[in-house]
Amino acid sequence: MVNGRISALIGSDLSYKIFKNILYQSYEQHKLQNSSKVIASTTNHIGLTVYFISQALQLVASLIIVLSIVLTLIYIDFKVALTLFISFGISYFLLALTTRKKLERNGSFIAMAAEKQVKVLQESLGSIR
Repeated sequence: MVNGRISALIGSDLSYKIFKNILYQSYEQHKLQNSSKVIASTTNHIGLTVYFISQALQLVASLIIVLSIVLTLIYIDFKVALTLFISFGISYFLLALTTRKKLERNGSFIAMAAEKQVKVLQESLGSIR
């Protein structure tokens, strides 16, 4: 949850700075650029960057947690560790089943927000021309 917020904040800040740089270009530069290419590359690159940051943060946090749990459990008792691994596996599967609808809703929201973002970019760049 914290990882998602951090990556979203970084992406938002990055989007703002890129958008500001595009808008403050000279009129001649705007005339030379294809606005649809600028919009497509901006939205795609920012989305990929945010995704990468989010996944990297998630990977680091997960590795630290898993490593500490596994080492501690094996050190304490191997049989208990095996039982807990099975329990966590079942819990993970059940959690995946219950959060599926929320993930689908979030995906729809993200798609709608991306459409609005492209619309704002097109209107902003179109008004310059």
